Amino acid sequence: MNYPKRALLALLPVLAMFLLVGLMAATPPAPPPSPSLKVVELSPLETATIPPTATATPSPLPSPTLTPTLARREFIESYEAKVAPTSFLPGRGPVLAGEFVYAGRRLDFYVGRGTFSADQVRDLAVKAEYALGYLQRRFDVELTERVSVGFYNPALAPTSDTRGIAYTYDRTNIRIFYRPNEDPYRALVILTHELAHALQAEAYGREAQAQADLVLL
Repeated sequence: MNYPKRALLALLPVLAMFLLVGLMAATPPAPPPSPSLKVVELSPLETATIPPTATATPSPLPSPTLTPTLARREFIESYEAKVAPTSFLPGRGPVLAGEFVYAGRRLDFYVGRGTFSADQVRDLAVKAEYALGYLQRRFDVELTERVSVGFYNPALAPTSDTRGIAYTYDRTNIRIFYRPNEDPYRALVILTHELAHALQAEAYGREAQAQADLVLL
C-alpha cells in the first residue's frame, strides 16, 4: 500500500468523529422543565390571620304562597253553624218619608215621588250593599246600627246643587236626590260617598263627625 492510501485511512476516523460531533450539535434543545408548585408550611398564627374567601352561590327563589281570596278559599269541613260572609244588623233603620221598598243586610231603602222607580231603587239597594261591604273592609270599620236610605226628587233637597246628604248626629240616615230620567249609576256613586260619612261617624264618633259636617256645610 502506497503512502497516500495509508494517510487517507488514517484520516477516516477523525472525519467520522467530526461528523458525529456536528450531528449532535444540530439536535434541538430540550424544552425547559415546567415550574413546580412549592408547598410552604405556615405557622398556626399565620394560618389564623388569612381572611376566608367567599364563594358566590345563587340564592334560591322564594316559592309563592297562596292566599285565600273570594274566588279561591281553603275548604274546611265543619258541622258548626254557617255564618254569612257579610255582616247582618237586625232591626230596622230610622223611618223615612215615602214607600219602604227594600231591606238589605245593613241598609233599609225608601222611595218618594218624582225620582227613580221602586224597581230601580231595589236594584241600587243590592249594589249599595256590595259597595258598603267594600268600604268596611277598605277602612276597617263596620256599621253598628242599620242605616236608612231615601230617594227623593231634587226639589226636596236642602240646596239646588245637593245630590246626597248623610245625617249622622242621631240615627244615621241618607237622602239621595235624583230625577226619574237621570243615570242611576251616578246616584250609586253619590250614595257610596254618603255611606263613607256614615262609617266616619262610626270610626271617630258622632260628635267629631258633626263638627266635620258643619265644616262641609
